Amino acid sequence: MISNRFYINKILSNIIDEDVHRHLIKYSRGEFPGPDLLIKIKGGKITVNADYEYTNFIEFLFISEVDSKTFNVKGKIYALKDVASYLKDLGVSSMKKTPPLYFTDINGLFNREILLKIFDNEFITAALFNINPGVDFYSNIKTGMRIPKPKIERSETPPSFITMRVDVNELIDKPANFLKLLIPDLPEDKIDCETIKVENDFTVNELIFPENKEKIPPSQLRYMVKKKGYLTRRITVDDSIIEGTYYF
Repeated sequence: MISNRFYINKILSNIIDEDVHRHLIKYSRGEFPGPDLLIKIKGGKITVNADYEYTNFIEFLFISEVDSKTFNVKGKIYALKDVASYLKDLGVSSMKKTPPLYFTDINGLFNREILLKIFDNEFITAALFNINPGVDFYSNIKTGMRIPKPKIERSETPPSFITMRVDVNELIDKPANFLKLLIPDLPEDKIDCETIKVENDFTVNELIFPENKEKIPPSQLRYMVKKKGYLTRRITVDDSIIEGTYYF
């Protein structure tokens, strides 16, 4: 299911797996602002602005749902290890190292299946792409080209790391279904709207250490500690506010 490729959507569905834990590594005990999403809909056009954490998911959704077999892609792929052999179909023969990550540049026209494969590799942490299906399409994606520092407080400035613009006539499926993939907990009676804002906040109230923590180097232990707490989610649809709490 496409929507469950995003760790927050997994929490909404009570799927607390290793992918979710990996995204929670950066948090200790306390309250932390999570990624925000802003959607504007006007005249058959959908504009989505989001924070960095949404990037891979939005790109996967775009490539899956825009009605084109090929996409022009320019940007960078970051990974936890050298995955050049996995990316050979993209013309990648080697990766450079900028500790703690490896990276490579991507530039070309690729088919949908090759691009979607990128997001199946567990070692790839970020695909920072500008994407367009071609000159005859309105739909496109633009992203920042550097991984930002974690957000430490909520800002009044709208999210802007990634921007996706979509013409609903260029989608494979209905626009309502496209929005539900982005926001699976959006009520059916709220889909016909002009603006949707989603705010996610995390509260961690328990750290679960492995039994043999004294024998584990601190650099490794950080990745093995599991977090327990809850996600507070606030969806503002035009003038209506929907709030929910989801535990992890």
